[in-house]
Amino acid sequence: MTMTHRRLQSLLLGVFVSLLSGCTAARQPPESGASAEKTRVLKIGAILPLTGSAAQYGKNCENGIDLAVKETNQSSTNLRVTVILEDDKTSPKDAVSAFNKLVSLNNVPLVIGPLPSSNAMAVAPIANQNKVVLFSPGASTPRLTGAGPYVFRNWQSDAYEAKIMARYLLNDGKRRVTVLAINNDFGLALLEYFRKHFETLGGTILATERFEQDATDFRGQLAKIRASNPDALYLLSYPKETGNIVNQAREMGLRASIYGVAAMEDPTLIRVAGRNAENIVYTKAVEPGPNDAVYRRFVGAYRVEFGQEPGLIADTGYDAVKMVAQAAESLARLDGESLARALGTIKNYQGASGLMSFDANGDIIKPVGLKAIRNGQFVWLTKTPEI
Repeated sequence: MTMTHRRLQSLLLGVFVSLLSGCTAARQPPESGASAEKTRVLKIGAILPLTGSAAQYGKNCENGIDLAVKETNQSSTNLRVTVILEDDKTSPKDAVSAFNKLVSLNNVPLVIGPLPSSNAMAVAPIANQNKVVLFSPGASTPRLTGAGPYVFRNWQSDAYEAKIMARYLLNDGKRRVTVLAINNDFGLALLEYFRKHFETLGGTILATERFEQDATDFRGQLAKIRASNPDALYLLSYPKETGNIVNQAREMGLRASIYGVAAMEDPTLIRVAGRNAENIVYTKAVEPGPNDAVYRRFVGAYRVEFGQEPGLIADTGYDAVKMVAQAAESLARLDGESLARALGTIKNYQGASGLMSFDANGDIIKPVGLKAIRNGQFVWLTKTPEI
């Protein structure tokens, strides 16, 4: 009786396990094109400023990355992308810690980010040393050019922006200029390149002033700038600081024309400065027009997913994932060396942020034009400036 009971238990257990296995198999996604065995997982890292002074742009980029991952995993038959996200707190030191953690503990072959130039510069040598691709959607410092074979970015270098702005100011009759720059790699490198081009072309820089990120009172610097009586004020700053600078400049009676850079294009500037932001002219990489199919698709999907318009760096974060996925699709090995080699071959990629190719330094090649703020909107002045 005992033996029969044990056999019955064993039989019932076998039936239960078989049923459970059948249920598990039924929960797997159906095969489409490629067999399930051929589906590969690309595990990548992302280092973004989710807290700190650049948190707004980190969130924009995170949204763009999430949307691209979702679309890639829905459409690809042989690749699944997963992202491990780290917060660098807008700090180079924390960016380095985050990168080391992603490499040593998570074994990722590629990291998207960091965004601030200072953070990207701090991480770049470690990326090359570990043969892990660093792909920044926001770092603009010219000093990142030539940082190594594992460093890429799909945000244009400030060196080109500085050259275009120097020429435009002189053509616009602004020969006596002052510069107010944020005191980090982004601001100081841009200042260096702008000075080189502007003075070579015959312009005069009357004064240069600096400010720290997250500063709110710029009256001391603006008083010195006003005293020099410039034709123009060139601002090397982010949207939040730009809004306060513009407001305080106008309150103090500084009437010089104001010019700036792509990094200030965000609704925050108009929200903070209002009418004071009118007629600011700035350089910007040429992005797709409203009738571009890729751009329309991105904006529409972003609105549905997040209930808002995409902000600064949302599109480049989105494109970074898409470009990485394209590079990975045909690779036999998903390691840093293979991904770096494949990314370097990308030419004429049509993304949400425009038409892009990588040069030999991992820098993105994109046309740069001039935009202005008119009636509370960012509008194009020209997409083909004479330089």
